[in-house]
Amino acid sequence: MSGYTQPLSSAVIRVRRLRVLALAGLSALSVAPLACSLTPSESTPDDTLLDGGNYGSSTGGQSSDGMSSGGASGSASGGTSATTDSGSYTELPVPVLGNGLSAYSVGEGTFLVYDPPTLSADEAVPVVFAFHGFSMNGESMRELTRLDAKADEAGFIAVFPDSPNGFWDIGGLTVCGSPSATPNGKDTILFFEQMLDNVALTRNIDRDRVFVTGFSLGGYFASTIACDRPELVRAVAPHSGGGPARNCVDSTTPVLILHGTADNVVGYRCAEQSRDRWVENNGCSAGYDEVAVTGGVCEQYRDCPVGGTTEFCHFEDMGHGWAGGESPRMYAGGLEYEDATDLVWDFFSKTF
Repeated sequence: MSGYTQPLSSAVIRVRRLRVLALAGLSALSVAPLACSLTPSESTPDDTLLDGGNYGSSTGGQSSDGMSSGGASGSASGGTSATTDSGSYTELPVPVLGNGLSAYSVGEGTFLVYDPPTLSADEAVPVVFAFHGFSMNGESMRELTRLDAKADEAGFIAVFPDSPNGFWDIGGLTVCGSPSATPNGKDTILFFEQMLDNVALTRNIDRDRVFVTGFSLGGYFASTIACDRPELVRAVAPHSGGGPARNCVDSTTPVLILHGTADNVVGYRCAEQSRDRWVENNGCSAGYDEVAVTGGVCEQYRDCPVGGTTEFCHFEDMGHGWAGGESPRMYAGGLEYEDATDLVWDFFSKTF
């Protein structure tokens, strides 16, 4: 098939609920702020988006409002059909963006998949989903976390989704003790299931080693998945988000929570509440061992049952950002701290 040159909006092929896209930079999403994620004394400046702003894709054009634009060239080959747990799919040839990235769309959302060049098709490998924060997209999450570089090093497939509605629904969870500010989470949970089925259809992944991490609102969504569909994931690691586990039922899931003590977007007390509820939910004792990391401490809770490991890493004086990552200009901290991407993968690796 010839290469695609259209931007995202004009390069969509629909077959039932599956669309395949050619794109290099996905547009940053702008939606209403998650007000309930702020502590009562905190506010967000009118000209500041919680998780995005001008932090856009490096592969598309950049405008003053943080939206990326531009087309992409790609090539594709092959095509299969299958019926999966979340629906029937006809897999059309997929645009390959280069540098190991391929672009997909399923249901109402889009996502990028990174395949390390050293992976063998004969070996089932882990897969890590990384959910972006409010007003971000999959490409900016890739840039923030550099999870593709970690995938090269550790040998897993990395998936960077774009939220189908402009945000991740976290219905069924509460945010720092207040009612959730977003609708019921069925649609985006379904989107996760569809992505997982799609990746399993097109690649040799180990369904027993599916991991989820997320930043800010994406961190809340990671907790939502752990609560609502724990059978789909091996472990989760929310960063600067969390999500109290008070409404989880029969969900014992290994959890690593990461947070900055100076976060004024998703307050640090939210992380402490999330930690306490996951410790209780996973059946761990209140005692823990401390492990020093650059700029912070990780608490490893004791007496957790098999499959319920719980850890909490907090970074002193760090604001709303990804530890060790290139944070947007409105975030405090970041580069002088232990790399959260390393911590997340080290934690995931301990569960298998």
